Amino acid sequence: MQLKSVQFLFLLIVLFVILLTPSQGEAGEVMVLHSTDRSDGRTASLMQGIRDALGSDFSVSEVFLGTATDDEDHYDDQFQKLFSSQPDDSVVAVVTDGSEAFSFMRKFREDLYVGTPVIYCGQARPNPEFLRQCGNCTGVPLHDGVAATVDLIFSLVPTTETVVGILDATPGSRELRSQVEQAMEPYFSHAQLIFPGYEPGDDDGLDMAQLARVAASVPPSAAVLFLDFSVDNSGEPVLPADAVREVTRLSDAPVYVLNDQWLGAGVLGGVFVTGQTQGLRVGHLVQRVLSGERAEEMLPESPELDVVLDQTVMARFGLGRDALPPGAKGINPVPSPDIVEGVSPVWYGFAVAGLILVLVVVWVRSRATQKDRRSGD
Repeated sequence: MQLKSVQFLFLLIVLFVILLTPSQGEAGEVMVLHSTDRSDGRTASLMQGIRDALGSDFSVSEVFLGTATDDEDHYDDQFQKLFSSQPDDSVVAVVTDGSEAFSFMRKFREDLYVGTPVIYCGQARPNPEFLRQCGNCTGVPLHDGVAATVDLIFSLVPTTETVVGILDATPGSRELRSQVEQAMEPYFSHAQLIFPGYEPGDDDGLDMAQLARVAASVPPSAAVLFLDFSVDNSGEPVLPADAVREVTRLSDAPVYVLNDQWLGAGVLGGVFVTGQTQGLRVGHLVQRVLSGERAEEMLPESPELDVVLDQTVMARFGLGRDALPPGAKGINPVPSPDIVEGVSPVWYGFAVAGLILVLVVVWVRSRATQKDRRSGD
């Protein structure tokens, strides 16, 4: 009887502890809306940054809405999918990645996420009127490192004779072209700037085949600055990732970019805000908003630009690790040729010591044998 009483008391204590223990469940869902139709290196690093900042307290979901080439019907369909699949009140914050996602949110906010705070990223600071329409909004404004990337080109290779700009006919590309032309002014005394497909007498734009011919004709004394190529000269959408890979495959000159979307595709690098840096900033803003701060009262601050260079691609163009500018982030390091993969340098030390020991033993035994022979004579 006493044993049963003890067991009952023990169960009561366990139940009491369970009831008093705070729930470790997630505090809500953070929805990230991307201005692209698929994952890439930049969106992956952005999501990693957001998750690193928020930890396990929140569930972070993502939706790839589409691109600037998609029509209104496409975005209406995306709205219907979200509207029919989204449980009520599960989303506690919305992150818009890029201008298309921000426009989507402005249009459908009252139908999808009424009163939910919105944090924008992946774009320049929106028009103040658009922010007012968005309501409880703030963000991480993005600025392109065009001038800094042009400076990087001539810092790494001062003898660069030509900068070849790759772009399409979209308004975004035209704006970037203007920035490149302005950034090149200090270098026009010894270098030229060309935009194949968008020059007098050569103004029909480019398709993928023409882009390949341009890339194959770029001399080693030049540099390629890939701005964007998401629409060809017939208006057909193009995957920029395919265009970048084609250019890096065929070009004898290094290729520079303005974001980390194409790192690992053979590009040398560039100056930009990495997706992970944006994600960390976004995650911290989400935490502040959900702690009670009003998003529209926060002052948006742009993150610092990073110089990011692929060291394996650098080596391909004769640039060693010592060519990395101060503070630059070197990725994809060149494997040391004298270290076999999977073998620790410590084991090399043991192997050398063992070899020396064997040689000493052989030498001592050889000397002893010679002495024995002499004493026998």
